[in-house]
Parts: sequence; structure tokens; C-alpha cells
Amino acid sequence: MEDRLKFILDRIYNSSGVIRIDIDDEDSLATYSRNIETGWMIVTIRPYHYIMDRVYNRAVKAGIFGFVMILFGTLLAYLFTMRVANPIIEITNVVDKIADGDNSVQKLAVDRDDELGQMAAAFNKIRSERDTYQLESELDKLTELFNKKTMENLCRMKLRTFNNSTENVFMAFYIIDLDHFKEVNDLLGHQFGDKVLVEFAKGLRKIFRPNDCIGRFGGDEFVIIVDSLPNMDVVARKAEQIKNIAYNLMIEGKSNFVTASIGIAIAPNNGRDYDSLFAAADKALYHVKNNGKNGYFCELFTKNK
Repeated sequence: MEDRLKFILDRIYNSSGVIRIDIDDEDSLATYSRNIETGWMIVTIRPYHYIMDRVYNRAVKAGIFGFVMILFGTLLAYLFTMRVANPIIEITNVVDKIADGDNSVQKLAVDRDDELGQMAAAFNKIRSERDTYQLESELDKLTELFNKKTMENLCRMKLRTFNNSTENVFMAFYIIDLDHFKEVNDLLGHQFGDKVLVEFAKGLRKIFRPNDCIGRFGGDEFVIIVDSLPNMDVVARKAEQIKNIAYNLMIEGKSNFVTASIGIAIAPNNGRDYDSLFAAADKALYHVKNNGKNGYFCELFTKNK
């Protein structure tokens, strides 16, 4: 044993601290270090096959870890693509189609609670409103107001917005019937009657905001939808203006030949859906008709006017 130790020490004494050596016909690696203060020397000898086994085991573990990390990264990339990239690509493609005039896409099918879902919901809302307002073929040809079908759609759309709002505001639904219009048609002719309807429609446009909806339901019946009203006083004031427009119409030098009966319903008090509001306004209109005409009524007001 001493001879073997002396052999090893002789080999490593003048080396750099690491030597390759044959011990008992086995290829080995010897390393040593010396403590300068104590003079002690530590020698470590390991067979090469032991070192290579350790290196191999470490390499295998590193390979497995690397494979797992690559697999995990690939999975994350796939989830990111499915969760984020694909919806963005879909939204971009739809916007590009619409910009190119392709109206085949009606709605984005992105149902989620994050920012992309909000973006898709906002797009669908804009798309819905755009389709609603692109209704030139749905206008009443005589007065160029919205027709009955369009007014129903507009009212339902405004009610969705109204019902989702947290603001303390009102929405008014007016039904207007021109009194004595049949007599005007019979006495002065249908062409004169058409001029009455056209001028009355022009007068309505002047007193309402651009975002208020004015429509003709047919004959001498008109409907107006006004949202974001702060109080009832505004509702009554608009009804007075409608009365004045009808009474002061001037056609071919003639005036004071028609008046207006107006029934009013208020959301949310009279309901939050189209059918409820229409029924309440129609009932109020008949109340005015049965009480002398030329006035307006809402069951929320204290008296007929």
C-alpha cells in the first residue's frame, strides 16, 4: 500500500493537480490539493468508468429536464395561441373583411370574460348598431322617417342599452296621432294630406336630437323614442312642442287644420320592454282621444294636458 501511495505521490507531486493514471490496470483520474499552512495533501482517485457513469446520469437527467421544458414551452405556446392569438387573428380578419365591404360576418363568436371578450362584445354591439342604422331601404318613403319595423328594432336596441345602464335616467315612448287628418284628406285631397305629413315630420326633426328616433307607423300615426332624459319635465315639454308643431302647420297658405293627440309611456316606470311601453303609450293615446283630443297624457303625470 505504501509503495502504491508513493507511486501516486511521485506522479502527481510535480503535476498541475490532475493526472490520468493506471491503478491495478484500471484507467483512473487522480486529483490532489495541498493546504499551505498545514502541509496536508488530499488525494482523490476515481476510476474513469465511475466518472463517465456520473456524467452519463447527469446528461440523461439534463436531457429529460430539457425535453420536459421544451414540452412545457410548446404547451404554453399552444395555449397562448388558442387563448390569445387566435381570437386576435379572428377579430382582425373580420375587421379587414368589413373594411373591404364584405358584410357576410354578422357576429364574432368570442365568448370570454377578459379584454378580448370585451373587445368582441364591443365589436358585436357596433356591428348591431351599424346594421340598425343602415336602414335606408327601411325608411318611410313619404316622410323619410323610420318605418314601423325599424322603429321596433331601434326601440329594442335602446332598451337593451337602457336596461344595462346604471344611470338614473328615463326613456320616453311617444305615440302621436294627428287629429282631423281624415277630414283634411277628404276635403283637400290626398296630395295636400301628404304635404301635411311631410311638413309635420320636418317639424319633429327640428325639436329632437339626432340620436332620438322618429318614425311613422303608417297613416297619420308617428312614434318617437327619446332616451337619457333627466326628469319628467323634459318629457312634458317635448309633448307641448309636438302639439304646437301640429297646430301651426302652414300648407299652401292654410293652417290650424290638424292637432295632435299624444300618448306617452316612460321606462322603467311603464316597463322595460317594447311591448309594455307600446301598450302603455297606446292606452294613454286613447285617453287623450276620448277626452277632447289635442293634448298629451301619461299615467305618471298628475293630469291630462
